[in-house]
Amino acid sequence: MIEAVLFDFGGTLVQPKKSWLEIRREGVKATHNVLRKRGMKKSFEDYAVVNGKVFKGYAEKETAEDRDIPDILKYRELIGGPFPSLSKRKS
Repeated sequence: MIEAVLFDFGGTLVQPKKSWLEIRREGVKATHNVLRKRGMKKSFEDYAVVNGKVFKGYAEKETAEDRDIPDILKYRELIGGPFPSLSKRKS
């Protein structure tokens, strides 16, 4: 069962009125809230630092390798820290 769908997060179809930094922070905050409800103990500030490091690392790798890395891999890494059993792909 699909519980949530994230669509047009980066302004693909509609130009947002907020800045990208504001939108990104709201997205990170929403993700943090969902993970906290599932038992993650990190504060928002700590989670935001980890989130930023993960995405920065992938951005650097994408630039160096001149390719896109699927977001699912980035999110698996983010979720794999606090919830290792949730980060594994179900067959």
